[in-house]
Amino acid sequence: MTFLSHYEVLADASLAMLEAARAGDWLKVSDIESLCVQLVAQLKASKAQRRLNRAERLRKRELIRRILAQDAEIRDLLEPRFTHINRLINLPGMSRTQRL
Repeated sequence: MTFLSHYEVLADASLAMLEAARAGDWLKVSDIESLCVQLVAQLKASKAQRRLNRAERLRKRELIRRILAQDAEIRDLLEPRFTHINRLINLPGMSRTQRL
């Protein structure tokens, strides 16, 4: 796999995670997130890093921006869910087991 193809695969996985988040499929989001963690580890360990030409640098920048934008939208979709879970955890008068 080439250095840029690592970014391509990561961007595709990030898009799949965003689509799952938009659909409210939080288990799928979690599964894809695990895949993304593996992809990032592979990218970091990749020996394919080399000096990129101008076109490759531009493509890499575009992919990183896309990944970051998708990540921001996923976080925006998750925020209400985190708020709801936090409220449930902190309900007064209930044991932690009852709340969960």
